[in-house]
Amino acid sequence: MSTLTEKRRVSSILKSHSPPNGNGTPSRNKVRFAELSIESALQEVLNHNRLTGYEELLENLREDDPVDDKFKEIFIEAKQAVPLMKPHFGKLVEQLLSTRWLNRSDEAQEAYKQFVLELAIVQKNFCTMTIAKLVKLFIPEKE
Repeated sequence: MSTLTEKRRVSSILKSHSPPNGNGTPSRNKVRFAELSIESALQEVLNHNRLTGYEELLENLREDDPVDDKFKEIFIEAKQAVPLMKPHFGKLVEQLLSTRWLNRSDEAQEAYKQFVLELAIVQKNFCTMTIAKLVKLFIPEKE
């Protein structure tokens, strides 16, 4: 008695594929997961000591130059997360404060200003950094 076995081919997302051009060097695919909120990334660090979401958030803020609507959303969300911004989140605060906001829409500028005010009131330990970043934004860039 013989048994017929059928071998199924299973495609794997981990398996490297050769590109369609056939030169043998696979192209890199960049995978973006659903965006994490600032508050949830900070909560993950504070409650569970998980840095993955925080580091991903920093990377997204460094890489992206969002349109005005997205910019406004980011700073409205950042304002809500200010109470969670303890001193060890200095990189995030610095990245947010370093964002160019002068060439944005009035609504986007207002969201940035409200974030800065909330930060100055609630987290006084970031006042020096806040003032320094604001002054730096008004100094013309050297050519």
